Amino acid sequence: MSQCLNNAAVIGCYSDGTNAPVSVVIHYSYDNEGQPAVHITDLAGAVVAGATLANTSVGQCAMIPPDVEWEELCDVQANGSSTPFMRRTITTFDGLGVPTVAVADFALDQVTTYTLTGTAGSCPTCAELPARGLQTAW
Repeated sequence: MSQCLNNAAVIGCYSDGTNAPVSVVIHYSYDNEGQPAVHITDLAGAVVAGATLANTSVGQCAMIPPDVEWEELCDVQANGSSTPFMRRTITTFDGLGVPTVAVADFALDQVTTYTLTGTAGSCPTCAELPARGLQTAW
């Protein structure tokens, strides 16, 4: 007797409790008599060892939202002059939680692209006032 299978696949999220959750595909197969079988693969089709319906949920794994940070720096020239600019750093995470960092420089309006011509560093602070002796306010 030949066997016919009815197959269905849905995206799932596997977590072994130790590593970051991983997006997987849950394959449901039903034979001629309606008996179910399940196997769970990674997105490339390789079976995920240890993955069961008990530790895999239906639906894609939650993604970690990107982290966006702005920092005001100065483009310091060899002669000591400087131009303030903004540096944006965006850290994104893939389905395994591996980060990727992208850095871009902008003018103070945070829109116009800025091209660094010197060395990025801290902006100079105001020079200290010269000593004036004892001052009082009455």
